[in-house]
Amino acid sequence: MKQPRLYSDFNGPFQPSHMLLSYVGTLRDLNVQKVVLSTGLRVTVYSDSDEEEDIEMDGIVCFGSVPDPTWPACWHVRTDAQSLRFARVTRETGSFLLPCFGCGSDIYEHLNTGRCPACGLDVEYARHR
Repeated sequence: MKQPRLYSDFNGPFQPSHMLLSYVGTLRDLNVQKVVLSTGLRVTVYSDSDEEEDIEMDGIVCFGSVPDPTWPACWHVRTDAQSLRFARVTRETGSFLLPCFGCGSDIYEHLNTGRCPACGLDVEYARHR
């Protein structure tokens, strides 16, 4: 199986050692690739650097505490700083679509309802514990 590639914000808190997986872009990548988060899963996290390249790092998915003890336990990636690299990419054009993990219907406008309007699957299915 190819190592999943998941969005994270390289300007977010706790970077670069702990990359959060709480972003809408992360959920989109999980759903498109049909990946359910699990502790120990090896992944590549990325963030857009400019129009032609992304910043990438490899790491292992964890659920638990992050460096700030006031934060609740959450999904994050413990990264390997030695794996930092830039990768050339071709950007998709058009509107942002967030497919349902189950049926593929766009659920972006339904994140606040918690369920896919087409099949009823929990919109956070890929990130549940």
